[in-house]
Amino acid sequence: RNSTADLRNNTSGVGGGGNLQFVYSRLRELQKQHKERKKHAALNVSMPRQDRLQRAPSARVLILKELSLKPNLGGGRKKGTGRLETHLNGFKYADHKKNELFVLFNNIKNAIFQKSNNTTAVIVHFHLKQPIMIGKKPSRHVQCYRDVIERFEELGRGRRRYDYDGMRAEQEEEKRIKRTNLQFKQFCDRSQAMAKENGFEFEFERPNFDLLFHGVPNKQSTTMLPTSNCLVALEDSPAFVIDTSDIELCHFERVSYSLRNFDLVFVYRDFTQEPHRVTTIPREYLDTLQEFLSWKNVLYSSGKINLDWKTLMQKIRGNLEGFIESGGWDFLLQQDENYQAQNHGGGGGGDEEDEAAARNAGPPSEDEYVPDDGDDYSDDYSDEDDEDDEDDDDE
Repeated sequence: RNSTADLRNNTSGVGGGGNLQFVYSRLRELQKQHKERKKHAALNVSMPRQDRLQRAPSARVLILKELSLKPNLGGGRKKGTGRLETHLNGFKYADHKKNELFVLFNNIKNAIFQKSNNTTAVIVHFHLKQPIMIGKKPSRHVQCYRDVIERFEELGRGRRRYDYDGMRAEQEEEKRIKRTNLQFKQFCDRSQAMAKENGFEFEFERPNFDLLFHGVPNKQSTTMLPTSNCLVALEDSPAFVIDTSDIELCHFERVSYSLRNFDLVFVYRDFTQEPHRVTTIPREYLDTLQEFLSWKNVLYSSGKINLDWKTLMQKIRGNLEGFIESGGWDFLLQQDENYQAQNHGGGGGGDEEDEAAARNAGPPSEDEYVPDDGDDYSDDYSDEDDEDDEDDDDE
């Protein structure tokens, strides 16, 4: 109704073609406002309500100052500063404009403290169970950080042998990094203890820098790190956090001695979610990743080509019962050379009839789980430009 009234006000008295451009631009603006209202109404219906923050007495509130927030509370790209407070049942972030954001303990799936270790910032990151509104958009990620190294500083720039000012500045920077790391660590430890005092199972995970590797989880190459329960890339935008308890299968793609890198696909236990592919991981990290997945009891397989996961998951969702009855992910595991070596390389005690039948049947194909309906799916699960990708990687 308001839009109709605005339209009448803006079109009344229009004479000739003098105001047509103004009317057109006003119509576009009204359309945009209407779409925004519909979008916000849908979000308000679907967004779960959070409990109220129980504020701690002022003497018990834990405070960490001079922080920036991702995503930005006010929207846009301008970075502001604020403070993070720990209360009885969660955290409160308040910026310099007095905008507030609440993150409650019972909505935190993973909390991660990442110190600065040749990185630009010290980070506290929250991966949430349910999204919350930050600015105008819902998000499952809340990141508070403090820069300890200028992001545009030329870190590789050398200095003269007797540049005492440069040496002093470097020493001051090292002291600042150690001091900031300690402040964040103490805040996280005390917040963790405060949460447990109030009956919440809450713990900060810390990335293991000895097991870091590089990959492309979104659009650019970044450093990725394992924690006790996750694989994370907190410096990426948006941040990448994946909990191993949510993973049904990890599939290594383009695993070949002739290629310098490979891809890793995470298939979620919730089959309604599309698998996530991390690309261009250097080959020297293959054993490290497989050891980590084995330690977390995550099933993994490997192959020499990229699979078309969108088509594959559509077929699985369309006939989940047939997928389970035909052995689930066995069609991938049986094509994994390492899996075959582990299961058939020992010699002793195997069923000879089953082995003979397997030899006669030949290698299993990727569409064996599909019921016999006369269709040929042999090409459905491989990308058309796999060979081009391999050629690019070799270059």
